[in-house]
Amino acid sequence: MSLRRKLGLNFGAILFGRTAGTLLSIGSVPIFISFWGLERYGGWLVLSAIPMWLNMSDLGFASVAANEMSLRMAQGDVTGANRSLHSAWAAVLLVIGLGTLVGLPAAAFLPWKAWLHLTMFSSSEVSGALILLAVTTLIGFHSTLFVGIFRAAGHAAAGSFWSGVKPLMDLAAFAVALKLRAGIVGVSAALLISQVLYLVLFWVMARRVTRALALGLRHCARGELHYSLRKGIAFCLLPLGNALLLQGSLLAVNAALGPVAVVTFGTVRTLTRSAFQAMNIINQTVWPELSHLMGRADWVRARKLHRLSVQFSIFSAAAVIAVLIAVGPWLYSRWTGRHLTIDRGLLALFCSAILTNSIWYTSSVVLMASNRHEALAWRYIVGTGLCVPACYFLARAFGLPGAAVSAVVVDLLLIPYVLKASLRLTHDSWGGFFRSSAEAAFHPRAAALKLLRADQNA
Repeated sequence: MSLRRKLGLNFGAILFGRTAGTLLSIGSVPIFISFWGLERYGGWLVLSAIPMWLNMSDLGFASVAANEMSLRMAQGDVTGANRSLHSAWAAVLLVIGLGTLVGLPAAAFLPWKAWLHLTMFSSSEVSGALILLAVTTLIGFHSTLFVGIFRAAGHAAAGSFWSGVKPLMDLAAFAVALKLRAGIVGVSAALLISQVLYLVLFWVMARRVTRALALGLRHCARGELHYSLRKGIAFCLLPLGNALLLQGSLLAVNAALGPVAVVTFGTVRTLTRSAFQAMNIINQTVWPELSHLMGRADWVRARKLHRLSVQFSIFSAAAVIAVLIAVGPWLYSRWTGRHLTIDRGLLALFCSAILTNSIWYTSSVVLMASNRHEALAWRYIVGTGLCVPACYFLARAFGLPGAAVSAVVVDLLLIPYVLKASLRLTHDSWGGFFRSSAEAAFHPRAAALKLLRADQNA
């Protein structure tokens, strides 16, 4: 299958998954409210958020293995790919075991009802629901391994598609459970059943895609576990940095300007961050293909794909910025019920982070896809940590305009490092990269055709 077709299928499958996730988020709200009312639904949202913290406990083992399997299968190293898979599964089983020993007693015996003020539920309901939700989260670690098998077999789009089926299954489980007048324990049980059925379906489809990779422990290696732990912790630092940037800056604005300014800052940032969703789709589209191209040392197509994806990300960011500046003030006013307004100058300052982020964010996929992301992760933590005091002092000095540009700090730190590292890993040069970018800016059709010709000639 051609690279062009693979990228198109990846994009479509990821878009399907995002649509399914949005449908779950939006579609579940009226269903829950109609059966439970606002108070019980609000209590459910609070309760169901607690086990989500367990998602951090897999320490990124499965994500590292997904990359490593793709790189090794591209090299024809089936034994090495199975070693990565088996070592990751051993780690996942260990995490599930530890989570069961620690998480389930905590869910059963700690006074969650009193702590979370869930007066609408009984203590037994809260404990029962938390136990079921914790089990659902823990066994869900297998899904990343299954996605990795699809990617390693060269069928990343199929893996993304089956991942997108999960939100639809959850929505159906919610609807059936609520129709049967289930409480929070019944809904939690329905979610667990949905998870089990989904994992069985996912595994069956993965076995149909390839028989070369299979779950087991025969090829598990201690050295592989150490490698995956180091790389996995680095993967975990990235969402931690995001949380630091998003939540820390809100606290900084509150300390500098007060809660009223926080409302404006938070809502405008939510509006502008829609652009980051588009860039994330680009990243997920090219990620598996970069792993395969770099694994088999196809540097010609790897660097062309890197160049094209970065260029497309920057152009997409510029287009989103243009749209936001044109219609953003009107949209923002209607979105907030005309309680808040924003002028185009301030909105443009918020949008500056979109453009600077687009320069390095998609390029960083080269480091992610090849498991060379450790230095990036630590720099990202440092950069987001610097953004918080920068946000405070800039807000004190310049008000909301200062706070709006504070996120650029981390981008300025990462742009030179990420581009240099990505160019080195794809055997590219600064001159070639910038010439390609200039050509794409003035002749975008010709630049895209170069990638397609490279694909056809490979």
